[in-house]
Amino acid sequence: MERAIKTFRSQDQWQEILVEQQKSGLTISALCLQHNISTCSFYALRKNKASSLPLIKHL
Repeated sequence: MERAIKTFRSQDQWQEILVEQQKSGLTISALCLQHNISTCSFYALRKNKASSLPLIKHL
């Protein structure tokens, strides 16, 4: 069985991923596949970073 290689991302990189998800309209699953991250990691990070994210209004 092949093991996945962990990718370490800076706080700025994680911030960009979170903002990208808000702006792109992609589902979280699709974004996670695109960036090779688990949905669990995404949700944990979003929970921790929620207060520092810019608010994006959808029309």
